[in-house]
This record gives sequence, C-alpha cells and structure tokens, in this order.
Amino acid sequence: MTDARAGSGGLFDSPAVTEYLAALRDSPALGAGELMGAALRAVAQGSGVLTADDARRGLATVALLLAERTPAVLDDAPDPESLRTWLADLDTELTPARRQASEAVLRRVALPLDNAWFTDTGQDPTGPTPAVVSRMQDLLADAAG
Repeated sequence: MTDARAGSGGLFDSPAVTEYLAALRDSPALGAGELMGAALRAVAQGSGVLTADDARRGLATVALLLAERTPAVLDDAPDPESLRTWLADLDTELTPARRQASEAVLRRVALPLDNAWFTDTGQDPTGPTPAVVSRMQDLLADAAG
C-alpha cells in the first residue's frame, strides 16, 4: 500500500513523539541520525517491558525513514510539509541496516507481551493501532521490492 491511505493513524499524537520530533529538529544532522538510531535500538534491542513512549518514538522513526518513498506516512504529523522539507536535508536512506532495524521495531511493537504500547492502544482510540503497524510493515516490504 503506497497511496495516501498510508497515513500514520495518530502516530504523531503523543507528547513523547512531539518532544522527540522537536529534539530531532533542534539537532545537527549527525545528532538527529544518532537520535533516530537510538529510538530504533530502544525498541528493537530493548529488554524488559517496552514502554509506550519508546514504542511511539520507534514507530515515528520508522515513519520518518519511510517518508521519502511514501510521503503520506507523515500526513498526520504536525506541519507535515515542514517536516518533509526538513527530512530532505537528512540522510534518511532506507539502507539494509535501517530496514532491518525498522522491521525489528515493527515486530516488537506488534507483540503484546511486556508491551505497554500494545496495552495503551486498546484504551486510546486516538493513538496508533496495530493496523498502523501492519500498514507500515507493508510499506517497508514495498520499499524492499
């Protein structure tokens, strides 16, 4: 699915993601890349309970990495055009390593075990849902093909 229906489903509607995006934009390009890598690793390589905020930051990072190929993933972000313009100046190429980390994030977020985000989505209709994860998995697979 690579059309406008690939929106983020409220992915950007949390204070953790708002703060994360602000930190990214306030960082130099190298610092933003490090923050994005840290967000992916916190989910993909984290141990113990996956916090809702870590999951949201990880999902937002996957969306940022998918945005070059599927700009609609940012449609629900605050000021999406400005965000897309800012991203154009960053190295957000979906390299094999980033693709693998993104796949790991999406797999981990989809597992309900020790997952505060998964629990939260059942109680928060405005937050991201498992359907968003499924759409992002499809977009990631499309990007690989």
